[in-house]
Amino acid sequence: MKTLYLECNSGISGDMFVGTMLDLGVNFNTLKESLEKLGLEDFILTAEKTDKNGIPCTHFDVLLTHKHEHEHHHEHRNLRDIEQIIDKSPLNDNIKILSKKIFGIVAVSEGMIHGLPPEQVHFHEVGAADSIADIVGAAICLDELNIDKIICSPLTEGSGTIKCAHGILPVPVPATAEILRFFKIPYKTTTIKGELVTPTGAAIAAGITTTFGSMPEMIVEKIGCGCGTKNFEHPNILRAFLGEETGLIGNDTVDVIETCIDDSTGEALGHCLKLLFEAGAADAYYTPVFMKKNRPAYLLTVLCDSSNTKQLEKLIFLHTSSIGMRVRVSQRLIMQRRTQTVATSFGEIKVKICTFENVEKIKPEYEDIAQAAEIHSVPLNDVLSEVIKKYYNK
Repeated sequence: MKTLYLECNSGISGDMFVGTMLDLGVNFNTLKESLEKLGLEDFILTAEKTDKNGIPCTHFDVLLTHKHEHEHHHEHRNLRDIEQIIDKSPLNDNIKILSKKIFGIVAVSEGMIHGLPPEQVHFHEVGAADSIADIVGAAICLDELNIDKIICSPLTEGSGTIKCAHGILPVPVPATAEILRFFKIPYKTTTIKGELVTPTGAAIAAGITTTFGSMPEMIVEKIGCGCGTKNFEHPNILRAFLGEETGLIGNDTVDVIETCIDDSTGEALGHCLKLLFEAGAADAYYTPVFMKKNRPAYLLTVLCDSSNTKQLEKLIFLHTSSIGMRVRVSQRLIMQRRTQTVATSFGEIKVKICTFENVEKIKPEYEDIAQAAEIHSVPLNDVLSEVIKKYYNK
């Protein structure tokens, strides 16, 4: 299984995360060209090799071309404004879904602080062009790396106060503290004066992480380091390890949410399912059932990481007629997974390879198959057959 482990001994921010992904091998020009698809002309991207306390790393920065970007534009951007910028772009669906998920996390936390629905929150710093670039840039980088699992260490935060759009605030600032609380992210504070975990960084961690904890047993293929602008006695870096987990069997736990619904329309149920996937559900589906008095209904089942359970429960209550649900923890057995590229006459196709002891299964990526079939005007099965043939005749 292709796994990314994030070591957050000096916290996490949006620019540090993107810098780390570039240091892992994401092409800067690819990132730049993808971000240009947002249609924003308010920033210039830079990335340079540097070092922190003698450790080589990459510093990613977003330079605003309008001097007063924060002062004059942020108050007009709410969650819907940002979602429209993302939706109107030609970026692929995976990038759009993850970007909107991360912005949704920030909106929920800000809404809790100010007593507003997420869609009415005005973002201040996070609504500015540089933070849009950080969050969408993070989604672009992860899409490029095609990672199966992300594990993050407990976060490390500073102390004291910082000055921001809301005035002088304690560290962690309210938005960061709310994200850490709501998504049950483990963290510790230190005597270092200043902010180590930004709201954007906390939202990225909440939005992308499969689980929080120590580094698993894995064969590391690449190490990437992204740095912040501040200098401390310790290296101000976010370090990432990319490789394959070496355990024979993938065992973990997953939260299972269930509720029976007998008075919602099919359109409402379909809309809810879409929102659940966008919010990070690992899987979600409906099963026809009969309730008491033989009423036909649907059983909604949602699988998710425990850090995401509360958010998904709220979505279900908000977008269906459900007034109660059951939540349990379930053991999950997962075949080990890795990704390989297969060269065909239709181009390169990514294949997911799943193994368990002496059992092997392969699954070509549907998006690659569909794109190749469309470009070459052939049936999906023609592309699929060649991929399988090429893989087994390698």
